[in-house]
Amino acid sequence: MSKNSICHSPLCSEDLLPLIIDLIPHPVFVKDENGYFLLANRAAGGLAGMAVEKMINHRSDAWLTDREAWAQIQEQDRKVIQEDIGLYSVETEVRDNQGILHIYEISRVPIQLSDGKKGVLGVAVEVSRSRKIEWELEKLVEEKELVLKEVHHRIKNNMNNMVMLLTIQAETLTDPVAVAALHDARSRIQTMMVIYDRLYRSSDFLNLSVKDYLVSLIEEVKKTFPHHERINVHLKVEDVKMDSRKLFQVGIILNELFTNAMKYAYEEKQRGSIVVEVNEFKNIIELVVQDFGKGLPPCEKDTPPEGFGLELVRMLAIQIGGALTIERGNGVRFEVKIKK
Repeated sequence: MSKNSICHSPLCSEDLLPLIIDLIPHPVFVKDENGYFLLANRAAGGLAGMAVEKMINHRSDAWLTDREAWAQIQEQDRKVIQEDIGLYSVETEVRDNQGILHIYEISRVPIQLSDGKKGVLGVAVEVSRSRKIEWELEKLVEEKELVLKEVHHRIKNNMNNMVMLLTIQAETLTDPVAVAALHDARSRIQTMMVIYDRLYRSSDFLNLSVKDYLVSLIEEVKKTFPHHERINVHLKVEDVKMDSRKLFQVGIILNELFTNAMKYAYEEKQRGSIVVEVNEFKNIIELVVQDFGKGLPPCEKDTPPEGFGLELVRMLAIQIGGALTIERGNGVRFEVKIKK
């Protein structure tokens, strides 16, 4: 249908506009500069609790007992008229005569009335139900966060208890091999506590910064060794992202490899260096821990060196879709490649 045919159609009758406005399910109104209603639809009458005819030439305070809401409405109307600006989706809380809270988003624009004076045209949309749902969801989130905090607190307490029990048990033993094994187990649990605590404090569990996480972990682990000042650690860690599950495993792997280098790569009073690298290439994350010390004890070809730590590294690497390779010569180079 062409534009001209629409303009000459009976649909252009001015009598049709009030009917269209009356069919709008949200309150629609026109007020003058003093707040008196000049036009209101059926929904506006329902909001006021009276016939639309009784609203005309009256202000909201004729039926609105919530004086604070009325003052807010008046101020918003005045702002639109005096500053000649539109206000859109302004949230307004109103209590009805029964004390029930209703929340509306009111939009207003300035208009010029037939007498040449300024007025305001507005539409109010009730959002009470959606706000109630939002509040309930926020409450559920708060309750969930409290539960998570309690779970986190209990996990840390359990880990602390395990560390304490291992320490007490080690003090009752005289076999140096057994004592060393318990100390290693205690060290691993303490490292897991550090890893867990850092992950728990993160807000995004899907895109964690490997650099922020592993660099601080290396620094904390290094300080646990009495001879740490004699070892220079060279960090070359790219700022790649990883989800929390994989990063937790990578943290344990790095702890094992780095701890192994700190303990065994150099003699007691010997100075040395350890290189830690994390690189990403074509969706493959490469973790490298390399020292330039005395190296691993000799073993047969394709046979992994003995030791629970390296077996744990191999197992964890497989769990996250990776693999461990070891290169000997001028120290040891451990390399773990993981699919991102």
